[in-house]
Amino acid sequence: MDTDPNEPWRAIFPPFHPKPPWYGGYLQTARSRLFRLQERDLSDYRVKSLRMPTSDDTGDVLTADLLSPPEGPRHPWPLIVLLHGLGGTSQSSYIRSCAKTLLSEGHRVLRLNFRGAGNSAERCQSIHHPGRSEDLTHVFDAVRKDPKYSSELNHGVLLVGFSLGGSVLLHFLANEPEGVPISAAITVSAPLDLAATSRELSQLSRRPIERYLLGKMKKEVLRENSCLTDEERVAVRSANSVWQFDERFTSKHCGFETVDEYYAKNSAERVLDQIDVKTYLIYANSDPVVPSETYAKIDWQSNARLQPVIVDDGGHVGFHGRDDDARWHERCIGIVARRSEAANDQPVLGCTNQDGNRRRQNLQVYH
Repeated sequence: MDTDPNEPWRAIFPPFHPKPPWYGGYLQTARSRLFRLQERDLSDYRVKSLRMPTSDDTGDVLTADLLSPPEGPRHPWPLIVLLHGLGGTSQSSYIRSCAKTLLSEGHRVLRLNFRGAGNSAERCQSIHHPGRSEDLTHVFDAVRKDPKYSSELNHGVLLVGFSLGGSVLLHFLANEPEGVPISAAITVSAPLDLAATSRELSQLSRRPIERYLLGKMKKEVLRENSCLTDEERVAVRSANSVWQFDERFTSKHCGFETVDEYYAKNSAERVLDQIDVKTYLIYANSDPVVPSETYAKIDWQSNARLQPVIVDDGGHVGFHGRDDDARWHERCIGIVARRSEAANDQPVLGCTNQDGNRRRQNLQVYH
C-alpha cells in the first residue's frame, strides 16, 4: 500500500504492488542482486562510447556509453542520463536493467561513469564524492562542444540519479546549471541526510549491506592510479564501517576537519529549497539503507518543484513490481520522459507548460 491517496504523482504513475514473495525492504533490495542483467542483454542496441575531459586541473577524463534503439530515435523525447550510486558503475545491474527497459520503449540512454568508476578508473587519478556535482557540468560542456554528439541534447535531457547518484544530482540541480536543457529530474532511493544514512548502515541488521558497500568503496579508491597517499591507503584499509571510511579518509581527503562537517556540507537536504527543476524523488519507506525519517522530516510543501513519490515497500533501488519484468521506477522514468513530447524541442531549465495541467493519453502524461 502507498502512503497517501491524495498525492499528485498518482495521476501520473501507476500504483506499486510488490512482486510476490519479495515483500519487505530486505527482499526487495536482495532481489536486485539475485536477478541481474548482463551486458550482453544490451547487445541488440546501438552504442557509442564517449570520453569527456574535465575542465579542472586534474587531467581526469569521464566516460559514458550512449545507447539508442536499433532503428534509431523515433520520438522527440529527451536523452535520459543515468547516474550510478556509491561504488557502482555505468554497468551496475540496476543501471543495465533501467537502460534495457527504457531502450525497449524507444528512448535514448546515456550511462555515465563518475570519476574512478568503471572504465573511467584508468583515466582518473582523483576520486568521486557526493559533493562533486560539477562533474555533470563537465559532461554537458563536453557533449555540447562535440559536433558528433551535440544534437543529442536537442530535445532536452532527463537526469536520473540512483542512491548516492541521486544526492549528487540534487546538488547539481541546486547549483542552477546554465545552458543545460533539463526537462525534468528523478532520484531513486537518494540519501538526503548522509550522517543519518551512515548511522543506519552501522546497525547490526544492516551489516551485510554495509560490508558490501564498504568493499566497493575501498576497491574504487585503492586502485593503483588513484591520487591517494600511502597514509590515506592505510586509513582506507583500516576502516570497518562506512562511518569510519568517511571519518578516516573521505572527509580529510576532501578538506573537512571532521566527518560531521563533511556530512553536513554534502547532504542534499540542505539544498532542496534551491532546486528550480521539476524533480521526482522516488523512495520506499522500507528502504534498509536510507532511513524513512529523513524523508518524513522534509517540508515538501516549501518547494512546489519537488514531488516526493513515496511508497511503503520497494527497498533500496528495488521496486520489483507485480506482473511486470521491468521495475516500477523504470516505468515511472519512461512516463516522465514521454511527458516532454508536448514541450518545445529545446526545453530550458525549469520549463513548464502553459496551463500546468496533467493529462493522460496512452501512458504519455503532459504538463
